[in-house]
Amino acid sequence: MLDALGRTVMAWDYDLIRRPLRETSMDAGRRWMLPDAASQPMRRWDERSHAFRHAYDGLRRPLENWITKPPDPTTGIAPHEICYERFAYGEGAGAPTDANLRGRVWKHNDTAGLVIMQRYDAKGNLLASARQFCRDYKSTPDWSDGAALENEAFVTSIDLTRSIGQSATLARTPTREIPVTAKCFRATGSLASCLPSP
Repeated sequence: MLDALGRTVMAWDYDLIRRPLRETSMDAGRRWMLPDAASQPMRRWDERSHAFRHAYDGLRRPLENWITKPPDPTTGIAPHEICYERFAYGEGAGAPTDANLRGRVWKHNDTAGLVIMQRYDAKGNLLASARQFCRDYKSTPDWSDGAALENEAFVTSIDLTRSIGQSATLARTPTREIPVTAKCFRATGSLASCLPSP
């Protein structure tokens, strides 16, 4: 891919079955990928000396994402592998059986904290979730060690009332409930308006 001046902006190298193995970007530099037998990413590397590793369950759903960062000369921290993202699914132990969680993400640990999907409807639309943020927001959490979370949880509930064509999203904390958005839909299901709730 070239820009107007004829410079290479993006370039890719593929294997024999057309899976990307190397990506060269004008902005991000070079990245290398190694897919597994199911063509899902197994290992990745970049020019910043980051190494990524991805783990899947028996159904080939993502379970864990790991990163090894280069040594930091300012802090003297040696390179070590940390789990920066983790998924748990609704058929896991302790998941509610009456919230349509089977086969869907139940808990998602990411670099911001933890999201618990509390309830889905029969079509797979998320109806309620709770977010807790990491206490240490300046560094990448390591979920293999159990990163510390804030005590306060922000609960989002969505009311999908197709009969009246409205959807309301609420963010709730232990001390207050904050209406965030109110959306109105047309009969065709397309969005008609999106307004902040009073």
